[in-house]
Amino acid sequence: MKKSFFVQILIGIFVSAGITLFLFLTNYTPVGKDIFGHLYKAEILYDNIKQFNLYPLYTTEWYNGIQLFRYWH
Repeated sequence: MKKSFFVQILIGIFVSAGITLFLFLTNYTPVGKDIFGHLYKAEILYDNIKQFNLYPLYTTEWYNGIQLFRYWH
């Protein structure tokens, strides 16, 4: 049981490292319709976590005050 869990973790680490290395070597930049929205939410979440606010509800810059993580469960 412990061995299979350890093997799964190792596989996950290798796959993650491989994807990261591929993206780094090819100089790939994520693109899409909503990538900047995700980056914005990540930045707001990071800034709030630094202030010990683990679940920011609103920001006035996001659609004039709509909840950032309203539809996340």
